Formats: sequence, C-alpha cells, structure tokens
Amino acid sequence: MILTLLIALILVLVIAFLITPVHLYINTPENTYQVRQGQWIKLDFKYDEEDIVLLKIRIIGIPIKPIPIVEKIVNSKKKSKKKKEKRKRSNRMGLQTMYDMVRSFHINTFYVDLDTGDPVRNAKLYPLFELLNYRYGGFHINFLGRNYLLMDMEARPISFLKVFIKL
Repeated sequence: MILTLLIALILVLVIAFLITPVHLYINTPENTYQVRQGQWIKLDFKYDEEDIVLLKIRIIGIPIKPIPIVEKIVNSKKKSKKKKEKRKRSNRMGLQTMYDMVRSFHINTFYVDLDTGDPVRNAKLYPLFELLNYRYGGFHINFLGRNYLLMDMEARPISFLKVFIKL
C-alpha cells in the first residue's frame, strides 16, 4: 500500500514537472538572467564586482549556496588545452530537430533596442527593424549607444521530449 502511494506520488511529481512551463527571462538593462520553472526551481545568473558569474539556485523557495561559474570555465579551458583529442560525435542534431526545438518556445515579451556603433550600418538596418517592428513588434534601432534586450520565453519540458521522441 505504501509502495503504491510512493510510486503514485513520484508519478504525479514527474507529470507536474513535464507540464509546468520553464521560463527564460533576460533583461540586459538590469543584468537579470533567470531560468525558472513555476515556483519549484529558480536559477539566477548574477555578476559581482570582480566579473565572476554566480549561479544562485532556489529549489522550492530554499536558497542554495551561490556557485561561481566563470572559475570552472577557466579551469576547464586550461585542462582542455592539454588534452586535444578529436572526438567523433555520432549523435548530432539535424536541422529539422533544431527547428522543432526553436518552435517549441513561446515568446511572451520581446524588446530589442540596438546600436551597432556605426551610423551607416544603423541606417542600413533601420528599414529592416521598422519592417520587423511593424510585423512582430519589439524591434528598435537607435543612434545613442544603447543596447537592450528584454525577453521572456517559455517552453514546456514535454514539448522537448516530443521533439526528441518524434511523436
């Protein structure tokens, strides 16, 4: 009896995890980069004064000690320079799989304010951005040196499974 209740509870948790949408939130003016799934899991990427990227994790509202990411990347690059072996990848994603992965995302909020630093290039991009802004919205080009990206995307983990299983 207890075993069946435990299995049912685990099954309900797995189904809830697959159905609950995962949000990717990027706000460059405020330096906010988040990945969250409902109220269960929240990952924050923060920069501190020394340009170290910290990963702050909250699971069911309980904070976990921040993890520095940049130090691990630098250390792994030093080790990878010593070992330069070519690996064969037989499981490459095809273009159709990548296209289906991109289509599984739903964009809630999107705003781009771009300045390339070159006024001629900005002038060439201006008609394209106006066309995109008319059709989709959220595309702006400026000549003031501002580069902003505000994006809130969501996808359900079950849609990723559908892409890989090809249901």
